[in-house]
Amino acid sequence: MNDSGIVLPGEGLLLTISQLALGLAGFAGIVGAFRGKNSGLERQDFMGLRLILELSLAAVFLAQIPSILLLAFKSIGPAIRYSSLLLAVFLGIYYFREMAIMGKESRTGFPPRHPKTFKLFGIPTFLLGAALVFNALWWLNLAPYVGAVLLLLLAASRQFFSLVNESPAAEKPLTRERSTRRQRKAGAE
Repeated sequence: MNDSGIVLPGEGLLLTISQLALGLAGFAGIVGAFRGKNSGLERQDFMGLRLILELSLAAVFLAQIPSILLLAFKSIGPAIRYSSLLLAVFLGIYYFREMAIMGKESRTGFPPRHPKTFKLFGIPTFLLGAALVFNALWWLNLAPYVGAVLLLLLAASRQFFSLVNESPAAEKPLTRERSTRRQRKAGAE
């Protein structure tokens, strides 16, 4: 409930999502601190940490937008409309940006460890983005918005569990590429 007495349906759920996302960002920071550069983290691990932090902090921020806009407009309709449009634009820009980063990293020899997962999240990202635009124009319902913010939290959580479950580079079996790199380093010393 805000100053005008208007209650945003689902506001409690959005606050819970925001708290979970903030906790996830904190845990990712702790994992990054304990597994820092000297612990054998590879470039993909740092990219994963970046992804976790970006997605979880985006979920924290975007979960608050409808409440902030409700305070500004003092009406639920415009708050949901502009929140939905903002989130649809964010999802589109973020997904295409990540595709460009993945392509660049793949060309430089650092492909993502789980490219199918990224592609799998692309389908609901597109569908929820379309639902958000439709929502902003006709429905004015908070459900697609909550679903899209939950998708951000789910993607960050998936990346976090992947990072935690990956063994450090020192414990990974040598692949041909890593073996060749180690031999080059040993020969250079």
